Amino acid sequence: MKKNLLLVSILFLSINIFGQNDFHRWQIGASFSPDYAYRTLSAEKNVDGASNIISYLNTEDMEKLSFTTGISLNYNFSSLFGLETGLFFSNKGYTSNPNISLHDQFGGWISTGRWLYTLNYIDIPLKANFHFGKRRLNYLATIGIAANFLQSHNREWLTKDSPYLLIQTELNDDFVNKANISSIIGLGLEYKLSNKFTLRAIPTFRYALSESFKDDAQYVDVNAGKILYTQISRNLWNIGIEFGIFYGIK
Repeated sequence: MKKNLLLVSILFLSINIFGQNDFHRWQIGASFSPDYAYRTLSAEKNVDGASNIISYLNTEDMEKLSFTTGISLNYNFSSLFGLETGLFFSNKGYTSNPNISLHDQFGGWISTGRWLYTLNYIDIPLKANFHFGKRRLNYLATIGIAANFLQSHNREWLTKDSPYLLIQTELNDDFVNKANISSIIGLGLEYKLSNKFTLRAIPTFRYALSESFKDDAQYVDVNAGKILYTQISRNLWNIGIEFGIFYGIK
């Protein structure tokens, strides 16, 4: 009986010691997220043909692979809750169907290929982190926002034809938001490698809360015999798995 009580006491003490040493007010970390990037579309209200343009673009546009990477600084109020900020680089955008035919201004065929939209940002996030569990492998939920500052933007034509044709243009500056706010939400796992080091794997979704850019679009109404014009707005989003490693400072 005494031996059992001694074993239980040692186990309880070791758990407490692990929990106390395991908690760090400050952490620094680095992470990388391979992402799946796309956009949502919206048009000016009460514009004839806008829904037809959006339906057409939704059949022509496709997702593209992208990424988000950077460094983080965490302040933990307790072992269960903390705040996180940092400095990140994010690649966003989308592509189109690879079998689009490109024509010149006179309607003549040029080549077959796809458009690739690429927008690069510097992101500064502010997230609330919620930790569930006090074992080596625990759950982690995160929610917050990020300020997105546009660094570059372009649209490339990638052809499958020979000879190789590449057309690269910048999106219209007047139609591109240089700064934006995006929402962030994620739920994943964290694993304590040691008293100082923690690994994370968090499926994360990021969505631009206002339009990332817009451009002119037209719709040919065959029945009415006229061309309808409108502007289509794009809100970019990314979804991926954020892999990170964090070091406890104090």
